Amino acid sequence: MNEIDNEEINKQNESFFSNSGFFLLEDIKDVDLQKKKELVQTEIVNKNYEYKHFEDFCNSRKQVNGNINLFSLEELKSLISDFVKLHTPHPQSGNYNNPQFINIKSCKLIEKTPINDKVVKISITNPKEVQTSFYQQNYTSYDVHTDLTLWKVNRRFSDFIWLRNTLTKFYPGVYCPPIPEKKAGPARFEEKFVEKRRLFLTQFINDLTKIEIYKSSEVLIDFLSTKDRNRFEREKENFDSKNEPALLEDNWSFNGQVNLMEDSKKIDNYYKNIGKYLDMQSELLDGMRDNLKLYYTNINEAYLNLCNIEKGFKLLNELNKKYSVREEVSKVYFELSRFFKNWKSIQYEQNDIIKRYIKRFYKYTSMECKAFLELIQKRNDYKDNFVDKNTKLKEKKEKLWRDKNINDWEIEKLNPEDSILLKNDKIYALDKMCTSETKNVNNLYDMLCYLNYTLNEQFKIFMNKQSQKFMINIKNFTEEFKNNLNKAVESWSQIASLEIKK
Repeated sequence: MNEIDNEEINKQNESFFSNSGFFLLEDIKDVDLQKKKELVQTEIVNKNYEYKHFEDFCNSRKQVNGNINLFSLEELKSLISDFVKLHTPHPQSGNYNNPQFINIKSCKLIEKTPINDKVVKISITNPKEVQTSFYQQNYTSYDVHTDLTLWKVNRRFSDFIWLRNTLTKFYPGVYCPPIPEKKAGPARFEEKFVEKRRLFLTQFINDLTKIEIYKSSEVLIDFLSTKDRNRFEREKENFDSKNEPALLEDNWSFNGQVNLMEDSKKIDNYYKNIGKYLDMQSELLDGMRDNLKLYYTNINEAYLNLCNIEKGFKLLNELNKKYSVREEVSKVYFELSRFFKNWKSIQYEQNDIIKRYIKRFYKYTSMECKAFLELIQKRNDYKDNFVDKNTKLKEKKEKLWRDKNINDWEIEKLNPEDSILLKNDKIYALDKMCTSETKNVNNLYDMLCYLNYTLNEQFKIFMNKQSQKFMINIKNFTEEFKNNLNKAVESWSQIASLEIKK
């Protein structure tokens, strides 16, 4: 790991918290602002006035760059009254240019499963290398047991990869815990590696069952419960044949609704800085783990030295017995040998405690940061796709407007009485032309706004859970380490209390 300068960290933090809209993490409940939004929604948007015209009208009175919160509620009422007197609503125009007031839309309603609202514990045991044919690679299988339902199935590592990929496909914007990377070659069957992978997979599957939306998924239920291998393979093929949600209404929620957050440069900066934050956190965790390796190596060397000392006192005892030097000396050597044996055992436990609560925990936490970065990248890919298609659509519409041939405007249900309005009102015309393409671009924008909101909520949950995990982990670590040290103190006390005969 490259050294990260403290000054650089402070600069990054200052930029992150003050310039990136990090306040989005907070549950801000501005009642006055909500009233203003509802007023504009009811009197301008729902009555089909062009919001962009209203925004320009507001800026002509006071340069607020579209921020209605800079007007008092009474000022806003007066502005709306003046605006309505001077403007005419567009027929069937709607709020096509009004991302600020997109709030809630309908989606698929989740049906709960037998494990929803219940604490589920899953164990992964009995890893076995499975021999295949000459033309196929061997693989490791695991028994996956769900205690609440007594489901027990056998799965291979590629099934876990499939599970995660399928969940992230069907639930865009929802955080999915990480799994270890693939490893090629014969080393993947070594006992130490297989055990490490088993522990990480256990962490993955149990973290997965702490997320209610995944517990309601047929994908997870089938993974945990379908015992027959052929049937499970058919179910996998069935899920693979389905596409990820393309429309907002294809997403899932427990109340049949999804929330949206308007897109802006501020949102872009917000997720850009979250990405930097998680990158730095992952790098720091990897660095601490690297530093721990040196400490861990020293403890291992101490363990080996204690083994040699124990062996040395055993040999001294045997030597004393062989030559019958003195019985009391043999007792001393025996006690010292036992003492160093206990100390060696205590040191071995200490190594294991550090490995479980520090080394492995930091590794998995770093993997979690990288897993959340995948979500941000998916959101950015949606944004790039939307910007590209929206730019091309705007250019196409501008050209159609300049050509003035309404028959080429691809308008569904073109009414002759609308022709005059279409030819004389550019904003209305741009809204109505290229119906199918506009719908597709609007769908992309809706999905982007959905990801904006969902990622913000997921990040709040992610950060809260990570901080809780750190506290629980260090608490459990200190408890076990304290017990380990108490054993050491007890062993040392026994030696200290020994009476030495002269």
